[in-house]
Amino acid sequence: YAYDLNKNRCLSPEYASSVSGSTTNLYHIYYDAICDEIRFRAGTLDTTTKQSTMGFTDQYTDNSPQSYSIANCQVIANGDSGKYQTQIAGRGSGNYVAIAVAKDSTTSKDVVCVVWYDAYANNLKYSYVVDPITNWDSLKADATANKWSSATTIFAEGGEYCHIAVDKNNHIHIAAYAGNGDVKYAYLDTYSADSSYSEAENSCIVDASGTVGEHLTLDVALDSNGYSIPYIGYYTSAVKMPKYAYLVDTT
Repeated sequence: YAYDLNKNRCLSPEYASSVSGSTTNLYHIYYDAICDEIRFRAGTLDTTTKQSTMGFTDQYTDNSPQSYSIANCQVIANGDSGKYQTQIAGRGSGNYVAIAVAKDSTTSKDVVCVVWYDAYANNLKYSYVVDPITNWDSLKADATANKWSSATTIFAEGGEYCHIAVDKNNHIHIAAYAGNGDVKYAYLDTYSADSSYSEAENSCIVDASGTVGEHLTLDVALDSNGYSIPYIGYYTSAVKMPKYAYLVDTT
C-alpha cells in the first residue's frame, strides 16, 4: 500500500476549552492537508494523568498504519476534489481555522464556535454546534457537518489568518486578513446572531494602509465601563513591521 506522508499535514491547529467543576471539556480543530478537510474533535479530561477519550482516542496505538479514517473526528468542511468524501454544500475547506467556546444562555451548555477560510469560495465562514460533548456519538465519523449550524459568510472576500474570541458577556468577536488586503473585524451579539448578520452593518475595516493583516492575533478584554474591547495584533508586509489596534470609541 502506498502511504501518503506529509509532515505539514495538520495546519492551523487550534484548541479551546471550558471547565465545569473538576471536568475540562476540550475541543480541537485543524485543517488536514492530505484529505483537504477541516476536522473537529471533542473530549473530556477529569484528572491530571494521561487520558485518551472520545475524539482524542489514538486509534493507531499498537496498530499498524491505516488508510483514510474519521472514526474519532468529524469533518465540518472539505474540498471539491472528491478524494475521500462528497463536498459538504457551502462548506469549502481552507488552511486557516479558529475556535472558541460560548455558553448557551438557557442550558449553560458549551457552544463551540468556529471560523475558517473557505479557499474554494474565497471567503470567511462561521458555524457553531451546541453541546458537542453530549452529542459526540452522532458527531464522530460524520462527514456532513451533522448538528452544526448553516455556514454564515462573515467576510465576502478573503479571511486568512482568522481568529475568533468569546468575551465575558458571551459576545462573539472575529478578525481576519480580508477584503482588499485589509484587517477586518466583525461582531455578533450572541453565538446564534449569525441568522441576522450583515457584513455591511456588523463589521468594519480596522486597517487598510497597504497590504496589511497577515499573522493576525485577537484578544478581548472588558474596560472599566464593562465594554468589550477587541485588541488586534498583525503584520504589515507593506512596511515589514508589526502593528497593533484596539477599539477606542465604544459608542
